[in-house]
Amino acid sequence: MKDKLSGLVSTVISLGDCFPVQFRDTCLGSLRLILPLTGGSLLMLGLAPLFTPPAQAESPYRFYRVDGRPEVYLVDDHYWDIDIEPNPKPSRKPQTVCHVQNPSQMETFGGFGQVQVVRDRAFMRGRVYQGECSWLNGFYRLASRAEIYRLNNTHLCWVSSPEMMETYGGFGQVIVVEDSSDLLAGRKNSGTCEWPK
Repeated sequence: MKDKLSGLVSTVISLGDCFPVQFRDTCLGSLRLILPLTGGSLLMLGLAPLFTPPAQAESPYRFYRVDGRPEVYLVDDHYWDIDIEPNPKPSRKPQTVCHVQNPSQMETFGGFGQVQVVRDRAFMRGRVYQGECSWLNGFYRLASRAEIYRLNNTHLCWVSSPEMMETYGGFGQVIVVEDSSDLLAGRKNSGTCEWPK
């Protein structure tokens, strides 16, 4: 391509820009247009990347701790459509805040690295306080107990035998948590689990 300013030939080169995207290294090519100018200097113009990654989905959850205090709170700023069992019908869950029960629960939420330390509880304003946070769906056992519980969206049930647990996929998925954990928080006890179909 002929440079009208200097009469010299310009060069188009491709450079690789590497950066992490959603915990993976991805290299995206970018174009640079280099124009030689009179006097021996170069003018480099950056063009748009060849590929623009999609925006990362923002988590609806935020975690806060007041400076000087150990308590961690989970804030859910989004409204969700949920089903109420046993007669499913759409409803709306309001924006909420709850208290993270203990370190085991915080680890199931992704760890303490995402907790923001703030000076006051302003994050609670305008939200419904729900008390202790519900545990994520899964299989749990209290540290000093042998019983395993299955938690789903609205219910907790007891896995009645090792054979039943194997049918659900095995013991490798069971999360052991502190004895102080309230596994029933936000759920109803439905007794013994049904055998998977």
